[in-house]
Amino acid sequence: MGKKSDVDPVLHLVGGAVAGAASCVLLQPLDLIKTRLQQDIYQRKTLGDLSTKGARALSELTIWTTFRKTVQNEGAWGLWRGTVPTIFRNVPGSALYFMTLDQMRTGLRKVNMVTANHGIMKINEGTVNLIGGAAARGGVGFLLMPLMIIKVRYESNLYSYSSMWEATRSIMKEGGIRAFFYGFGATALRDAPYAGLYVFFYEKSKELLHCETLIVDGLAA
Repeated sequence: MGKKSDVDPVLHLVGGAVAGAASCVLLQPLDLIKTRLQQDIYQRKTLGDLSTKGARALSELTIWTTFRKTVQNEGAWGLWRGTVPTIFRNVPGSALYFMTLDQMRTGLRKVNMVTANHGIMKINEGTVNLIGGAAARGGVGFLLMPLMIIKVRYESNLYSYSSMWEATRSIMKEGGIRAFFYGFGATALRDAPYAGLYVFFYEKSKELLHCETLIVDGLAA
């Protein structure tokens, strides 16, 4: 594979930040509905109501009913509750992820060049993408885990926090600094492999599409 073009890390940082902000604003309603639906289902199951009425109420919990309930109780703007903490997490998260991913892959390619000069087996480009994507997501995820905890708590209607600061103080009071990292292990096990595979298949798809384009152009010539 040929040498990759060098791109200023700042461009990855800015591009990631803009993409993160846009996705936050556009998709926050879906994120909020997911959080509310999951917590409602968990509550109903925890209460252990096995009656016919309880089972029917559980079956009626859907994306649509959660959406309608949120709008009825909080208005249309209620769908964007939690946008600010989401932005605080996703904008720097996306920016750092794309910059870290670029630096990780650049570093792994340099290691390949050094090992090749010493006759040591080098890792292929697919493995570079796999490791780079997973490591970047795991590292950035750890740094931003506290913001994820605050975001989920703030979106939830179980706590009804009036501000992010109130949510932060409540979490700190409950479990100290460690409370801001609860669930990181499970999150990393989900996000790191996902990110590694995502980058791997993304780059492979580009290669395949590029080959297909060359073939089509060659036939058309």
